[in-house]
Amino acid sequence: MLSMIEFELARFKTPLPELFTVLETELDGEAASLCRRVGAGLSRLGECDFSALWAEGLSFLPEEEERILRTLGSVLGRYGAEEQTQAVGLCHREMELAKDEARVQAKEKGRVYIALSAAGGAMLCVLLL
Repeated sequence: MLSMIEFELARFKTPLPELFTVLETELDGEAASLCRRVGAGLSRLGECDFSALWAEGLSFLPEEEERILRTLGSVLGRYGAEEQTQAVGLCHREMELAKDEARVQAKEKGRVYIALSAAGGAMLCVLLL
């Protein structure tokens, strides 16, 4: 999603309503759902600012991802295309780092779960004997 936002802003300078319509049709899964929610909320821009709409759309994400993506709410639609593109690029890099860190943590936790399972199995064998 971030790659597409970055591309659309850098290449075509797509306005926000059109951007979220394009993203909603091109993406699937949770990314499309996020774009659909934000796009639908754009009709309320007079009542609240974009950062609030963006934050509402992110509410389903895990805490770390939400924190990283929330920073875009104050930039998208507010500054020039170049500044927005830079902010999206930075956010994209931060998300990649978070993804790599999550992979490492999952691998470490996987080892712990395997060890706990083996220990639990051994305890069960001892109890049955």
